[in-house]
Amino acid sequence: MGKKIIILFSLVLSFNSYAQQTSNSDNKLDHTGKEYQFYLEKPAACIQVIHYEDGTPINGKLSVDGMKIFIKDYIDKQVIFATLNFKDGEVEDISRGPCYIIPRSPL
Repeated sequence: MGKKIIILFSLVLSFNSYAQQTSNSDNKLDHTGKEYQFYLEKPAACIQVIHYEDGTPINGKLSVDGMKIFIKDYIDKQVIFATLNFKDGEVEDISRGPCYIIPRSPL
């Protein structure tokens, strides 16, 4: 009888842990269509590539002044990597952590 209770308890804990992981991963993706942004140190002319650490591409666009990158559907707590062409002619790889990625305020 004691072994059955331990096994049942273990199964309940395993299921609960799996359910929490599934709901947490669903909450990481912002499905609201809300835009996020991060700032650049100098003006960029264009974005060559922008992606998450695992290589997943990101829908990103450059602001008119080239000083910000806007992204949609940001996955929470992820680092963003980009290769940018700057207006001074330099090409540079940059990365921004979650502390630098902020929601974009509507005008």
